[in-house]
Amino acid sequence: MTVNTLNLRWISGGADEGCEVEVLVDGTNLIELVRNWEAEHTPEPKLAGQYAGLQESPADLLKAWLVPGEWKAHLLVCDGCLEWGCWPLQARIIREGERVIWSEFEQPHRRETWSYDGFGPFVFDAVQHDTEIGALLREVAG
Repeated sequence: MTVNTLNLRWISGGADEGCEVEVLVDGTNLIELVRNWEAEHTPEPKLAGQYAGLQESPADLLKAWLVPGEWKAHLLVCDGCLEWGCWPLQARIIREGERVIWSEFEQPHRRETWSYDGFGPFVFDAVQHDTEIGALLREVAG
């Protein structure tokens, strides 16, 4: 199984915009990966990639990425209102030994009509995954 690389950056959108978490998988922005997938694989391509990175105080959502569970974690938020519950991209995050796997992606408001079968999974080295999240948590807290 291919091992992916996770990189996270806390970026500023400019004077009029806040900051957000940019999620890169193998050097490509997760929003772009999802936009390309949704544009080709969903019945509503005009809505493809309508996401932004986690905003303002992302610490609680980022911490959830470190604690795999039965729930799906929010990876991206709505690019219009920036609310995590409005139009999120979610995935199940599981830990298998030395690996962390992001899979079972979904847009919960299109659960019945949008399929992400074939998108991902993304498999990360657990140490690299956790180190990247820990570094960003320290940056957004500081």
